Amino acid sequence: MFGEAMTKFWRSRSAGVLSAVVMALLATSVGIAPAASADSDTPSGEPVAVEDGMGAELRAEEQQRRVAPAPLGEASVPARADGQLFGIDIATSQTNIDLQAFKAAGGQFTIIKMGGGNASDSPYVAPAYRAQLARARAAGLLVGHYWMNGDKNGLTPTAAADYFVAQSDIRIGEVVALDIEAIDGVAAYTPAQAMEWIQRVQQSYPGLKVLIYLNQNAVNNGDWSAVANAGHPLWVAVWGSNNGAPNGSPQLTRNWSDWAMWQYSSRGVVAGFSGAVDVNLAKADTFTRNGWAPVDRLAGSDRFGTAVAVSQRAFPRGNAGVAYVANALSAPDALSAAPAAAKENGPVLLTLADAVPEAVMTELRRLKPKTIKVVGGEQAVSAAALAQLSTVAPVVRYAGDDRFATSLAVASEVFPAADKAFIATGLSFADALTGAAAISDAGPMLLVDGTAPTADAATLGRLAAMDVKSVYIAGGTVSVSQGIADGIGSQEGAGNVIRLAGSDRFETAVVINSEFFKDSSPATFYLATGSDFADALTGGALAALKHAPLYLSRQYCIPPTTNAVLRANASNVTLLGGVSVLNENVGRLLSC
Repeated sequence: MFGEAMTKFWRSRSAGVLSAVVMALLATSVGIAPAASADSDTPSGEPVAVEDGMGAELRAEEQQRRVAPAPLGEASVPARADGQLFGIDIATSQTNIDLQAFKAAGGQFTIIKMGGGNASDSPYVAPAYRAQLARARAAGLLVGHYWMNGDKNGLTPTAAADYFVAQSDIRIGEVVALDIEAIDGVAAYTPAQAMEWIQRVQQSYPGLKVLIYLNQNAVNNGDWSAVANAGHPLWVAVWGSNNGAPNGSPQLTRNWSDWAMWQYSSRGVVAGFSGAVDVNLAKADTFTRNGWAPVDRLAGSDRFGTAVAVSQRAFPRGNAGVAYVANALSAPDALSAAPAAAKENGPVLLTLADAVPEAVMTELRRLKPKTIKVVGGEQAVSAAALAQLSTVAPVVRYAGDDRFATSLAVASEVFPAADKAFIATGLSFADALTGAAAISDAGPMLLVDGTAPTADAATLGRLAAMDVKSVYIAGGTVSVSQGIADGIGSQEGAGNVIRLAGSDRFETAVVINSEFFKDSSPATFYLATGSDFADALTGGALAALKHAPLYLSRQYCIPPTTNAVLRANASNVTLLGGVSVLNENVGRLLSC
């Protein structure tokens, strides 16, 4: 079913904190000093670089601060620039934070310790990680997962990354952070070790940008250019007077020109927790820009190229049993093609009426289908185009007097019997595209004149001939009239007619997929523009082949209801079409 796959819970422990003096001795030669620990409940003040022995006075001042820390203030949300987000990071020992109360009081995100490599029994999972994660999600907070660096027990960055991937539970929109500091007798990661960890994690999460937690002096005195230039954002620790409020702002002179997240104190007081907690500000786009977006894209230079890209994904070794071909500029005839192609194990490719583009001919030759099936009459695909196609394989044409009759012709040939059938209007394309992908190889997509007062005899005859058990109607009564639904119900039984409709084409797609995939866990969700049919037509055939849902999006953003489903349930999202039809905001899974 939709939902997360739980992984085995490994042994875990709390990470201790070494004294400032010992941590200073363990600091590496790249400018990393004892950091403001994202894992410590004890304030360590502003960390300092020790590359040249500097910082003794500041460390002494910090030792004094340890003896007499400033008293905790009242719970509050800090003043911040427009769009900045307020949040906390949760250490191993902070197991009883009421995140619902934190959210209600104005909290917006939490970064939760997943585990680390700094303890004697490393690698480990933080004991409350999964419980904290569940509470954060239930509260509606933005979520992050952080890993504490360390090489205890000979743990390499690669092995640590493999453990992190195996034991973490990262969902769409959630961020990952790497905490880099000397702690518990282990040195902080070097930039090379950090990149090794990141690149290993990226093998499982391609394109993921990892937040790099460092203190300001480490940033300004070390060479982290390789990490910064790879696009990994900075989470900087600058505590100032460490009184629970932002003091000034980070002063970055090297590597990163700006910060994505600023841990401004370890003495924060927030609603839902009685003790001190690390408090942070994040730039407005930190989660949208860096949150995990498991997205890939199938696209060509035009709709013909996108159809070829989809075909190559579906049939990487060629040898398709059949290939369907439809007109690229006219939706109606082609709308019934996706279930038929899935039933016969083939792709849907596109053509112009008078000539087949060479890219499509090349793809057909690669596929080596036994038969090419053209959907539509001669106005849709001419005799000249058929002659081209016949140089690859024998050609069969499915056509009727109009778009409705063409869909019946496809159904008659490919689905002589079926348990299910979908009914959609043939006067627009959106509902039919989603329904055709959803029904897959289980039954046909039959097109009707949705404005008609009752069901036509030919459609009723085809339903009776197939002996269907369930008839689904795509869209509301504006798309397919109630008279049509009643007419089908009179023949098939009213209880066997199910209307699937939302307030618009985007929500109708959500409703259709919720019905058809309620008992399955598709590996990939497909997303196409709701403004044109071509990419969704060919991509819908791939979705049907893979028994996966096809959702619709706007060009510049994803409708909120659709995006909520994707973020909660998708392991991977494949965009159908180039950035001109689904732009980069859609690729980052941003809501409208």
